[in-house]
Amino acid sequence: MRDEPILVSFSERGYIKRMAVNVFKAMNRGRRGISGQTMREEDEIVMLIPARSLQTILFFSDRGKVYSEKPTRFRMPAYRQRYPHCNILSLDAGERITAAVAVPDFGLADFCVMATVKGRVKRVALKEFSSVRPSGMIAIGLDEGDTLAWPA
Repeated sequence: MRDEPILVSFSERGYIKRMAVNVFKAMNRGRRGISGQTMREEDEIVMLIPARSLQTILFFSDRGKVYSEKPTRFRMPAYRQRYPHCNILSLDAGERITAAVAVPDFGLADFCVMATVKGRVKRVALKEFSSVRPSGMIAIGLDEGDTLAWPA
């Protein structure tokens, strides 16, 4: 499998899509653009993650769990296809993804820093996320009513 640059989009309604970067082209004046993703009117893109096809993407949920997935063709949909993230990630009922990061090599960075809405901060060695089970792993313990997310 080739290591190529990609963009991974994640929508508000929970759809995920992988697109090759070479799909997008520079346009001259008066030309018609390329539609990167068709969306329902009520849905919108909330995350656009630049990555490479052989990297690992860490998805962090509001409940303090981390999920790991490689954006290869066999595990994540390709251009013009979008799938509900529940077909790719094993989220619990009512759980939602609040952050994602592409990791080229778990040895390149030392730490991952997380912060909750109520101000709890945790620094974890990035190597601890190198082998996350498909059911996810608890990345940060949360108090009652706290979430791992940006404050609204």
